[in-house]
Amino acid sequence: MEFSHHKKNIVSKNPEIIVSTVLGAFLLIYLILRIFTVAITDDEYMTLYYHVKYGYLSILTTGNPNLDWTANNHVLNSLCMKAGIGLFGENDWAVRWQCIAAFIVSYYFMRKILLYFTTDWWRVTIYISIFFLNAYLLEFYSLARGYCLSMTGWTMAMYYLVKFTEKKEKNTLSLSLLGLFIAVWGNFSAIYFLVLFGSIFLFEIYKIRPLRNARKYFYILVGSYCLIALIIALPLYRTLQSTEIVSGGSSSLFKDYIVSYFDRYVSSNYRIGKEDLVGWGLRQKQIYAGFFTVIWLLMQFFSWQVASSQIIKRIQLLTLFQSIGLVVLFKLFYIGFHTPYPINRATLLFSFPMILCGITAFEQVVNRFKWVQLSFFILIPFLIWHTYFSFNLKNSIEWWRAGDAKEVLKFLKQEYQKQKRIKPISLGAEPWQFCGLAFYGDTVYKDYIKVNWRTISGNETDEYLFVPKEMEAQRIKNYIPVQEFEHGFLFIRLDK
Repeated sequence: MEFSHHKKNIVSKNPEIIVSTVLGAFLLIYLILRIFTVAITDDEYMTLYYHVKYGYLSILTTGNPNLDWTANNHVLNSLCMKAGIGLFGENDWAVRWQCIAAFIVSYYFMRKILLYFTTDWWRVTIYISIFFLNAYLLEFYSLARGYCLSMTGWTMAMYYLVKFTEKKEKNTLSLSLLGLFIAVWGNFSAIYFLVLFGSIFLFEIYKIRPLRNARKYFYILVGSYCLIALIIALPLYRTLQSTEIVSGGSSSLFKDYIVSYFDRYVSSNYRIGKEDLVGWGLRQKQIYAGFFTVIWLLMQFFSWQVASSQIIKRIQLLTLFQSIGLVVLFKLFYIGFHTPYPINRATLLFSFPMILCGITAFEQVVNRFKWVQLSFFILIPFLIWHTYFSFNLKNSIEWWRAGDAKEVLKFLKQEYQKQKRIKPISLGAEPWQFCGLAFYGDTVYKDYIKVNWRTISGNETDEYLFVPKEMEAQRIKNYIPVQEFEHGFLFIRLDK
């Protein structure tokens, strides 16, 4: 009874626990709804078709001989998809269950990191909102891709890295390395962090005195890196053989890395039923991205002039090293191996150290110059407004063409029942619409509809065709439109 009473007092005296929990629960409910309601996307279907349908060993080694789709195997994500289907059946939510687990772990560790340097409930809430009230980021915490698992691994690795710099313990080093492995296994792009975290680990181990006491930590580090290399070597090699190694850019590091992330953060895709929140052209996006980059750099400069706690300086230094290190590595790999710069969703993982570094700098500036807190009155309305207009329970920003799949098949099932048919309806789908339709056609609607891949040429024999709106003007021979959907028209064959 005394313990229970004491616990209630702690909660009542610390509104941060309540506010963080409410915000986290709100986002969690939104993500749970999305894994049930958003239609399966192209890349999710391709992972299922080219990887998950094979055995666990094939997933672990990227054993599919079709190397064109090797990079689609985000190994840990594919394993989770296979396990979800094995346990719960072929449902969209079963394919995506790991996204919810990833969000819970990411949110938990990010909050723990922020509590290292501030316990003010409103500041913790704002800082964690900067990370997670981001429609583009949340999209990948509700779709079965490896990005969310990789970001989760980074937050875990970062939290235990901070603990290891405070107190040298084998457990904290091992857990940080485990998080790093999860990040890399979730998405091979996180390999950059193997280099950066490894450098930090070596530096911290070297500081241990007497030096002979550092051996056990060094052995853990080397042993862990050897094990990670052993596990990822074959799938990574096969991915590097692929003709589609990475999606990326080659314009410039600023345009591809900084501008594309800034664009995705502040904008919503008008094609998913939302207005284009920020209707800027490329030139305007570059100007605003440059402006915020300058602000970030100025905050770093001024914060180092401010006397602050040792822990916040340490977190800032760790994330600053990662932020600068990433830029250097991106440039070196581009020059040496023509590796494309990260762009769009590939920037999400790399944004975490930059955002955390900006937050630590901002916190120090706010503590030194109280009037800077006025900026919260601009930031809070923006986060609320942006969140309100960006939330979506039907579609995804990247794969918006798949958004009609459930409605199209529901409509055709009703037609099937009206006609009292026995044989399934034959539906032809143009490639950009095929994947979502095919998943549900093979599962939920398998007794009613047979979905076929079609490159619309005018010689189709399917009873129905689903065609993107931009192709409707072709007036497909022997077909007339029977139903309009948000992104396409359903045609029916005249002489069926």
